[in-house]
Amino acid sequence: VYVVEGYLYSYLITSFPKYLELAKRNVDFLLGIYGKKKALPASFTSSSSMTFWYRCITGEIQFAIILQELFTITGESIYHSVASD
Repeated sequence: VYVVEGYLYSYLITSFPKYLELAKRNVDFLLGIYGKKKALPASFTSSSSMTFWYRCITGEIQFAIILQELFTITGESIYHSVASD
C-alpha cells in the first residue's frame, strides 16, 4: 500500500497521468484480493501471491484513505463503496 500511496501523491503533486494509472492498476489488483475475504494480507511474495494470512489494520486504513482519494479524483463509485466497507 505504501507504493500505491506514493503513486497517488505523486499524481496529486505533478498531475502526471502515468502516476494515476499506476495507482489505479495497483489498487484494482488489491481490490480483487480484498473482495475475497474483506481484508488484505499483510505480505506478498514477489509473484504477488500471499505469503501468510495475517492482517495489517493500519495498512487497511491507509488503503481506505487511498480509495477515498481515488473516488474523489475519478468519481468511480467502487472506490467509495469499498472504502466505506
